[in-house]
Amino acid sequence: MKRPQPPGARPGRIEDDIKKALTTEQLAEIGAISLKFNQIESLVEFILVIVLDVPPPLWWEVVRRINGMDAKLSILRRYYESNKILSDEAKECLKNTLDAVADYKKYRDLIIHCVPYDIDKGIGQHMTTKAEPVQILLTKEALGALYERLCILNEELNHADLLFRLGSAEGAKAVYPRVADPSRLRRERDVPAVLALVLEHQNRRLSLPPLPEFPSEEQIQADQARTLQGWIPLSTLFPQKSDAFERLWDSKEATPPQPKRKRWGED
Repeated sequence: MKRPQPPGARPGRIEDDIKKALTTEQLAEIGAISLKFNQIESLVEFILVIVLDVPPPLWWEVVRRINGMDAKLSILRRYYESNKILSDEAKECLKNTLDAVADYKKYRDLIIHCVPYDIDKGIGQHMTTKAEPVQILLTKEALGALYERLCILNEELNHADLLFRLGSAEGAKAVYPRVADPSRLRRERDVPAVLALVLEHQNRRLSLPPLPEFPSEEQIQADQARTLQGWIPLSTLFPQKSDAFERLWDSKEATPPQPKRKRWGED
């Protein structure tokens, strides 16, 4: 769904009006991806203040001063890696969840910061801070596949929040005040139960088909050749503009009549 821009690549058709460059469905998917990731980011920040045991009045003061998602994820990683209550399986599960947050953020960033590069093929382009061009697929199918993953990840984080909370030794003592080793009880009984809830969503997310990939240049050229020979419809080659192609292809309008040229001497 994303790739470094191939050497020698040239832009396709470009439209300055974004509402014409992208379909209504594409624009809706982009908006949904942006807002859904905002929810995910808020969940990460909430988990962070719980892990750090920040007093509620200071929650926003703390999380807004930790610069960037990478820094917040780094703190959460350090927490579970050094935790004595969470099992190795729980730590691996949390690692996969946070890896997904970091990975999907890259896609979200490319989508909301790109500019149209080839609207007929649904390709956007973003120039990185290292002046390296990157391409991102903006087809409805690609955007929808990413949004589906974000929705599942949101549910996954809701349960991962509880798994992070179970790592608190003070919390274990508060729940099991009369148990000799409350941390062990929490590790052996509570952690596996919550881990199963997180894995339910995580496994569903990981079982999805891979995100759509860019067609190879050979495939594009072959499709273009077959289209010219009438073997495949134009809408298959350029799905983003299928309606426009069909209107053009099926148009019944006659060619405007040409004025008749008069001969010499005619009135």
